[in-house]
Amino acid sequence: MLERLHPDIRVTSAQRPARKKEVASLQRKFPKLPQLLCEMMLEATDVHFSYRGKYFCLYGPESLDDMNDAHEVQKWIPNGICIGNDGGQAIILLDHKIFRCGWGCLDIDQLKYVADSIEDLLILAKPAAKDVGDMIAEQDRPDIRFT
Repeated sequence: MLERLHPDIRVTSAQRPARKKEVASLQRKFPKLPQLLCEMMLEATDVHFSYRGKYFCLYGPESLDDMNDAHEVQKWIPNGICIGNDGGQAIILLDHKIFRCGWGCLDIDQLKYVADSIEDLLILAKPAAKDVGDMIAEQDRPDIRFT
């Protein structure tokens, strides 16, 4: 999946791939998790990206589960799933769409639209960089390889 990223998107760091049973367990808990995100987790977890120079991270199974529980995301944003962050705000998946929301105001009325889908974000790079995040990404690291 990571080899299909849009050319404007670069991986700046990542952790070990998830095991199939970790992803399967996460899919049981969050059945609306996009397949593309699950595929990414099998290649790398806690993936940090540079999106046209702006930073964001997509979680692996452990971080995703922990952050949703710790911040009670489903309590404040029913059917929402926190799938990552932009260095200051949560990245929320809701009805297949991607949003950002401040950690201190997790509320459906506070969601800021980013993209129609994870594919629009990662593969097609449809959102403007300003919609993805405010934080400047670290320099791309040429030493990161995925096999």
